[in-house]
Amino acid sequence: MILIYLVAGWVVGILTAAALHLPTQVWLLLLLLPLGYLLLFWRNLPLRKWHLVLIFGILGALRLQLALPDEIQLELKQFNAQGRASLIGVVVAEPDIRQTQTLVRVEVSKIQTEGEWREVHGRALVSVARDTPVQYGDEVQVDGAPDDPPDGVDFSYRDYLARENVFTLIRNARLYTIASGKGDAFWAKLYAFKANAEAAINQLLPEPSAALLNGILLGDDRAIPPELREAFNNTNTAHIIAISGFNIAVLIGVLAFVFRRPAISMQARVMTNPTSSPLARFFALLTQHLVAILIILFLVLYTLLVGASPSVVRACIMGGLVVIALEFGRTSYAFNALAISVFIMTLLNPYVLWDVGFQLSFLATLGLLIYAPRLQTYIEGWLKKRVSDERARHIVEFFKDALIVTAAAFFVTAPLIIVYFHRVSIIGFLTNFLILPVQPAIMILGGAATLLQMLGNALSAIPFVGLVIGALAQMIAWATYIFLQYTILVVQATAAIPFGSFEVTNVGAPLVILFYAAIFVATRLGIKRATGLFVARVWVSIALLALVTMFVWTTALASPDARTRITFIAASEGDATFIRTNRDERILINGTGDPSAVLSFLGTQLPPWDRRIDLVIATHLDDDNLSSLNAVLERFNVGHILEPNAPARFGVSYPKWRGLIEKNQIPATAAERGTTVRAGDAQFEVLYPDVEADASIAALRLLVDGKTFLFAPALRKMDREKMLSDDALSPADVSVLPNEFEKEWLERITPSTVILFVGKNPRDKPSEETLKLLEGVTLLRTDERGTIRFILDGEKVQVQAEK
Repeated sequence: MILIYLVAGWVVGILTAAALHLPTQVWLLLLLLPLGYLLLFWRNLPLRKWHLVLIFGILGALRLQLALPDEIQLELKQFNAQGRASLIGVVVAEPDIRQTQTLVRVEVSKIQTEGEWREVHGRALVSVARDTPVQYGDEVQVDGAPDDPPDGVDFSYRDYLARENVFTLIRNARLYTIASGKGDAFWAKLYAFKANAEAAINQLLPEPSAALLNGILLGDDRAIPPELREAFNNTNTAHIIAISGFNIAVLIGVLAFVFRRPAISMQARVMTNPTSSPLARFFALLTQHLVAILIILFLVLYTLLVGASPSVVRACIMGGLVVIALEFGRTSYAFNALAISVFIMTLLNPYVLWDVGFQLSFLATLGLLIYAPRLQTYIEGWLKKRVSDERARHIVEFFKDALIVTAAAFFVTAPLIIVYFHRVSIIGFLTNFLILPVQPAIMILGGAATLLQMLGNALSAIPFVGLVIGALAQMIAWATYIFLQYTILVVQATAAIPFGSFEVTNVGAPLVILFYAAIFVATRLGIKRATGLFVARVWVSIALLALVTMFVWTTALASPDARTRITFIAASEGDATFIRTNRDERILINGTGDPSAVLSFLGTQLPPWDRRIDLVIATHLDDDNLSSLNAVLERFNVGHILEPNAPARFGVSYPKWRGLIEKNQIPATAAERGTTVRAGDAQFEVLYPDVEADASIAALRLLVDGKTFLFAPALRKMDREKMLSDDALSPADVSVLPNEFEKEWLERITPSTVILFVGKNPRDKPSEETLKLLEGVTLLRTDERGTIRFILDGEKVQVQAEK
């Protein structure tokens, strides 16, 4: 128990130092007082204990003092808000690839202002275009405007970055690689392994299942679509896509199974063989402890691999302590393990106390240790009065992880969740109950498939070997896909239940403190009431049947239709359209600003084993469009490309686009007036630009099933005027138009329906003049109707909208 008191004193000391801002010399002087009293009253056990706690408190304060940034770390900050500058430095962390940008942490060594280069020290967070080629260890030049990170009311990004010694933010910067290989070799290999693992997962699974598995296995949830992420948040299941103690526990179980069986078998053979040499016997005994060392080593490597967030580090330390305790036949006291993990984490970085993930992880673990056993005992006692003892234990074990553990963790973390996120989920209990049982299968099967695919990729040069291993990996991945799709469907279905979650505002620190004080008193008095639920064993069979049914329906929904479907994909930015003809030709026109939006849509429309897209059309080659189309070329087998001759402005995505076309050997056709491209019964005719014109934007007409569609979502005013003067327009049944156009345009094409892609940006909204021109025409806007689908069946046209 003394260990818990010492760590509590250490934490209080850190918090006190943060509040008082006393000089280091004052804390050193204060340390002398308890040290003196400790020597004087060493024989008095109670006084000795409290003086040790006080000493640890002052040591905690001194640890925070050591973590404060020095003048060298703040050198770069003096150039913030001083205008544009050029900086040279080394990328010191894995680039954080987001939906529309990449965040790069750069340790700066030089800066140029007013034409003069000077030495400087400091770390900057640089925001660049998503497809910017950059990796850990690159020496780079950054051109941009250094600035202070924003300091919001609900969340201070400035304080968040300061805890990582980042005091400079450079938005929308240009980044150029000078040299590579300047980073640490260990981290470079670790990041390379993670990149290969992500590539293997993306090879095996469609989106959003691939993104979900990346989050569960590798802690990389950046590719999960915003709508799905919101569903996880609303159902209190975001812990599924964040590496935590659950993942570490599964990993320990798998590692123990893999390592202990061979070790035990070898020990048995050596010890029972009378001819074994003393050296062999010694090695056999050593192997027993070597297994524990290997498990801990793999835990550390896995923690570093997934990013070493506070919740993962806490789980890794506690898991390692449990392994050590079991190895030496000691009972692992969970509260001591939790205290040691807090001490080690705050010793490495005292600012972790202000990390939301650490706070939630610590409280959730504390809730499990305090309340889960009590709740389990109460429910089991209540059940024993109504059913047999054995049946009561079976029922409690069935509900333990899905409901009892979830309830204990939710009970303790709910106040913080409300304060930080202003939302509380009631439906989360049901969602967790339904999806938690399949998560170990996802981790084990998904991990096995990923490792096999990585091995197959590494041995692809050997005939048949890579192919056979890859086929085995794909079979395991399909089994994983069933559980991933089940998880996604359950989360989405329960998130759609009315009043399953709701917003809570005006909850401040006093109410939170009052709540924790109340549960402390209640805990001391004992839990008075709890409830239990029944379940029959037949539920296991029902769950298996549901998984098979879900897989069949998922495959059926993605199967080809005898009708042509033209889908206009709603997204925060972009004008993507996906066409699937009655003969299963697949055409993608343009992309979305957020790559996960188009990838997730394609993942729901195509079978998980089918990565074929017959034709990709890019009507414009700007970075926002190409960032998602590049992701499509990386994930799918594209048969043909139709594109303008060149972009309006060369960005970072266009070189990658050209490189992928060349690497995948995809035939490409220039979009010039008069060019026609067929994909089965669908015929595309390019209306703009002319062969002689130097235009970077294309417009085209689609003829399919007797209907005419005009695609001109990105035309500028000069392009529209040129088409009018060239008499390049003709009537169309459905027209995809820019959010601004002229009256004469509408008179030439006379559409019955107009599609407008409207994103979240205010500049994407159609003007009042445009809306007036469209009076009398059926107008379908993606911001109002969501994803819009036209289903063509002979003479019949069916229109479906998401909203």
